[in-house]
Amino acid sequence: MVGLGGGNDTVTLIHYAETGYDAGGAGLLGPTITVVPGCRHRALVPVAARGGGEARAEKGAEIGVGVATGWWQTTIPINPYNTALTNAVLALTASDAIQCFGDTYQIIGDIHKFTDQSGNLKKVTILSERQSTAI
Repeated sequence: MVGLGGGNDTVTLIHYAETGYDAGGAGLLGPTITVVPGCRHRALVPVAARGGGEARAEKGAEIGVGVATGWWQTTIPINPYNTALTNAVLALTASDAIQCFGDTYQIIGDIHKFTDQSGNLKKVTILSERQSTAI
């Protein structure tokens, strides 16, 4: 069954919030974990990779390590009767992460909100990236 977000992927939202202070007065960050079913998590393919426009030149670092970055978009349905889930989704920032398919993706942008004709929030989309290295 396809969920309200247009998919049947389950994503785990990892939001880092201040949980207290250490002995030196520095803020301690702890994760808040929220599991959301019915999402759609998919790779974004840049225009250059689809053949339109000029292809971007990629060069490995001088030390011989190449980094591949993949961009992903996640659509998360909003249930108006689940305010805890809605608050968890809306609290996400670019310092938080998403886990899906056993991998972790760093959120890289603001949350994009979509409303219905009555102005009620119905879904959000989040852009994230995953980097992998090869020697």
